[in-house]
Amino acid sequence: MLTRRDYIIRYIELLGDYLRRRAQGKLDQALDEEVEAALQMRLEELEDLSESWLKSRLSTADAIDPWRALMASELALSVGQVRLAEGRPIAAAFLFERAAACLDWALEGDLGAAEERVAAHIEALAQAIAAADEVDDQARERVRRGAVQSGCLGALELLAGTRE
Repeated sequence: MLTRRDYIIRYIELLGDYLRRRAQGKLDQALDEEVEAALQMRLEELEDLSESWLKSRLSTADAIDPWRALMASELALSVGQVRLAEGRPIAAAFLFERAAACLDWALEGDLGAAEERVAAHIEALAQAIAAADEVDDQARERVRRGAVQSGCLGALELLAGTRE
């Protein structure tokens, strides 16, 4: 029987494979379907849904699933970085904002043993946001709150130089 930790580690590995293949420009229908099953949404929905609809898609029994929200945040950050590499800074900024929202929702729940993973994600997201001029102030504030909550001083330093 898989424990919650085993389940989470499996999806971390799955997401890593997915992002690596996407970054290399490869498509893998089976892998796309597994990620879609894990998040219970397609990548296009992550990019296209309004924030309220996305929040409802990450919820079960009227509460956001913090693990799915964290996975969605990681995916949005990674796809945003791909969009930035494609020379699409506005699309990247939107995805960084989406990652910040999903992170905020994830931190409202119990992420238990994922402290190191969350801290690394917050630092990566802070770095992306600090370098992106188009990201809105609400996203910056969400990441700041997450950095404070998680004790990520490096992320706070990255965001300190961004607009207030």
